Amino acid sequence: MRAPLAFLLGRLNFHEDFREFHASVQGAETLIAASPKSGKLPYTEVSFLTGADFVIHQLVIKGTDNSAIQYTFDAEKTNVPIPDLMFRFTPPAGVEYVDSSRQ
Repeated sequence: MRAPLAFLLGRLNFHEDFREFHASVQGAETLIAASPKSGKLPYTEVSFLTGADFVIHQLVIKGTDNSAIQYTFDAEKTNVPIPDLMFRFTPPAGVEYVDSSRQ
């Protein structure tokens, strides 16, 4: 399902794509649930738990087949520096590699 990733990347427009928003406070966190406007989507509800700092702690997607996909997040870090070395491609031994950017 692409819905969880789209939600986390901010690709969904809640006002256009969802209806029936419900919010409930659970201690220092808020649970927000929404149902999609279209019945053609593979899920019936998206809910997420956020902290007072608006960080998402949990995301749950309920499927049309009554399944649930749950993601739990903790220790979120933003804008962490990543060394350039992590983005260098090294082909496996014995594999022919053609660099099409050099043609």
